[in-house]
Amino acid sequence: MNLRLPSTWWQRWWAFVAYAFSTESLTHALEAWLDRRTSASLSATYARGGVEFYEKVLSGNLALRRLLVQA
Repeated sequence: MNLRLPSTWWQRWWAFVAYAFSTESLTHALEAWLDRRTSASLSATYARGGVEFYEKVLSGNLALRRLLVQA
């Protein structure tokens, strides 16, 4: 049996694993840096507005879920 095919598959598998871990860790580090950077520059009023917005979205989703369960 030719050993090129299993070797190629093994190399591709390790390349995919390395790519997946490196892109995930890079994305995580970038998002953490951006979160620190933007949260430090935003005012408390702006942050409270964001919380209020998502609370309204959540209450709308809960109401929709209740209507769908009743139907």
